[in-house]
Amino acid sequence: PQASGIEVLDLPGVYDLSEDSPEARIASSVLAGVSTGVATFPGTADDETVTGALRDVAGRISQIASILIKGQALGSSANDDTFGIVAQQIGKAQIGAVKFKFGKLTADAFAAAPTGPGATGLLSDFFLRDLGIVV
Repeated sequence: PQASGIEVLDLPGVYDLSEDSPEARIASSVLAGVSTGVATFPGTADDETVTGALRDVAGRISQIASILIKGQALGSSANDDTFGIVAQQIGKAQIGAVKFKFGKLTADAFAAAPTGPGATGLLSDFFLRDLGIVV
């Protein structure tokens, strides 16, 4: 999929997002094959599949197989933002000791941080969300 001028194709493997890794950030988002909806905030209910000028292959979806955050997931103290990890499908996720169960055929969303409120008005401003897209 392509979004914001970046095309990512088949990136199997494990990525180091540990605290001392340059990829690790507080108040960050990861989107796989999805874009923010009208609200322009990742992790909210209006996130949608990326459409338009992209490499779209029938029978393929953008999936995050596993998410493991050993510590906390944090958004920010601002009340006008929201962050998240969002994909067409997420296999499983764990933040600290909390495991999040994603259904294979359902869209699922979890408020996953003690920071907030975010732009949604909920007590969390960091969400795990999958769109429940299946092939």
